[in-house]
Amino acid sequence: MISIYLNDATGFEGGQARNLYFKNISSQKCYGLPVRIYISRNCSLGKVHLDNITYGNKTIAPESVNNSNVISINDANNNWSLSNLKINTLV
Repeated sequence: MISIYLNDATGFEGGQARNLYFKNISSQKCYGLPVRIYISRNCSLGKVHLDNITYGNKTIAPESVNNSNVISINDANNNWSLSNLKINTLV
């Protein structure tokens, strides 16, 4: 449903996204994981805000952060922290 994919295709360019905001997203069905975050080598990602995100009859809540069935994070740099994931903080 929500996929954030930062990729360094050349191996030396890198990429950066500082703050991403997703608000009021609703889906009747969700195939796979609702939220996927992939950060390639040489890329950096700031804060990600997810506010009022629903799929089926479920809502992404702060408790979803540690649920690998809801949120998948793959960080090749191993430096992105879950503290950068903000859920329902702007609503």
